[in-house]
Amino acid sequence: MYLLERISNDLASKIALFLNFDKENEEVLAYGAFNLIHTLWSVFLITVFGVLFSSLPIILIIALTVAVLRKFSGGAHATSPNRCAVISVIVFGTLSLIIKYGAIYPSILSIILYQIISFIFTYIILYKYCPVDTPNKPIRKQELRKKFRKTSFIILFLLFSVTVLLWIGFLKTHASFILISIISICTGMLWQSITLTIIGHFIVVKLDILLQNTSIMKGGRNI
Repeated sequence: MYLLERISNDLASKIALFLNFDKENEEVLAYGAFNLIHTLWSVFLITVFGVLFSSLPIILIIALTVAVLRKFSGGAHATSPNRCAVISVIVFGTLSLIIKYGAIYPSILSIILYQIISFIFTYIILYKYCPVDTPNKPIRKQELRKKFRKTSFIILFLLFSVTVLLWIGFLKTHASFILISIISICTGMLWQSITLTIIGHFIVVKLDILLQNTSIMKGGRNI
């Protein structure tokens, strides 16, 4: 993703020059700018997919759920931010279409079971693996690992609490979108928990290799 790297580096260079920062602070600025631009780029791609396939609210809920839980639990990574963004679109987009066309919620009871199963499964995976770091971003401090682990469980319970509140809203309004929102949150939890496992790593690696073989996906800094 050479274009975004050049943009972030140029932006950091101009800000550092204006603020009279040294090289070290300039590199920190470049890193922050790159992460911000990459996040905006990912959101843009996800939004485009959602608009094109009329699944925007669903894919955004899935992406947000994964993002907040992934922040502290970690998980499988692609070998470049650009491929990471594209893989996110592929996975989140596929899941959003499955939800949109109702393949996994034929009845109220099935949604409740799906909610319970997704929460229990995610809890077990977090308990067993969380947090999962990467060779490029190892978590060396034990205190930090404990903090990330504790925060991951807090976020999990908050997400589950949100689904419970949504059920209360559904009982009052009977709005179908509330059910879709519950399923989207549960699906996001499930996918994020899967990325902590060998299966999740296998899926991401295979998609990463597939994208590496396409000319537009080659290059970019590793993450």
